[in-house]
Amino acid sequence: AAKEAAKAVPIYERLFQADGKEKSLRNSLIASLALAGRHDRAAQYVLEWLDDDPDSDPLLWMLGTVLVDAKRLDDALELARTRLLKTSNREDFQDFILDALGRAKRHDECIEMIGTLMDELITILRALPEGGRRRPVERPREEQMVNRPNEPATLEALHDRLEKLRARLAIQLITAQRYREAEQKLTTWLEAATDPTMRVRYLLGLAECQRSQGNEQQAGATLERALVLQPTDVTLNNDIAYLWIDRGVRLPEAEKLIRYSVGRAPRQAAYLDTYGWLLYKKGEFAEAKKWLVRGNRARDGKDPVIHDHLGDTCWRLGQSAEAIEHWTTAVRLSAQRDEDRRINDDERRVRTTTPKKIEDASAGREPAIAPVAE
Repeated sequence: AAKEAAKAVPIYERLFQADGKEKSLRNSLIASLALAGRHDRAAQYVLEWLDDDPDSDPLLWMLGTVLVDAKRLDDALELARTRLLKTSNREDFQDFILDALGRAKRHDECIEMIGTLMDELITILRALPEGGRRRPVERPREEQMVNRPNEPATLEALHDRLEKLRARLAIQLITAQRYREAEQKLTTWLEAATDPTMRVRYLLGLAECQRSQGNEQQAGATLERALVLQPTDVTLNNDIAYLWIDRGVRLPEAEKLIRYSVGRAPRQAAYLDTYGWLLYKKGEFAEAKKWLVRGNRARDGKDPVIHDHLGDTCWRLGQSAEAIEHWTTAVRLSAQRDEDRRINDDERRVRTTTPKKIEDASAGREPAIAPVAE
């Protein structure tokens, strides 16, 4: 990707010189420079543009992004925090800081900041008259100002911001492996929520917490509650089907759900993998391989879990060399991914059990592959 970006840079520079007012070209040029690792050059361009428009929020945001890409996180954070004192688009720069902290794996700082933003929002909501719209009467201190949402705002906009921050907080807690804390908060928010869309959002987060703690059955029941509220959600249909299929239970019901998802998104790799895994669990290994191969192609051969599934399927078909090849690819792909990234139980199994399958199969022993359903 870096090599391709480097090739694109001179093209974008020529195009930009021909039409320097085209913002999409400007954005593409900076993105290409950053991807090519030429961060100083990217920053130089943005600083030149800022000379003409020093109060431009989009340009300052772009400069901050370049600094983050260049691993100059503290400089980027200082830029964003300074801008929070002057801009009317505070939420954009608050989110920029949260994204930067998340990318840097500074999860505790990110979680603390989200909590502060939520506290300020709740304080404002309590002060506003019901259905009203007004600016705060008092002039907040600087330390309060940086935590405030965009103003003026309606109750609807404030509630929407609060819900987005709650969702972000849940994700950060899960990423930081603070599952119990995330589960407690999601449960509290769920009990108070009346909007079906928000209830589904909280239920999905709750299910992820439960799965991360090894509570597969509880997670399945939580997803079923969400499906009642959104029965046409193809992702929900797939996720519930996969939970049942992987455990080898309720396969007739699971088949209905995954057929629904595949029928509406026939090129979605995750759904193709789930359907292939259903066939594996039913003992239809040759047909399972066809669907898993389709899923693998849809993911450009870069999904470790699909490779692991293909390895087990090939072993069942007596294709031992191909099985070892798929398992080896699964382990390699998983090892290349960010260690701090949230991984699901399937990929965790790739990291912990697939190397032993390779070792046993290579030594002529029977590997411990996935069982079929009873």
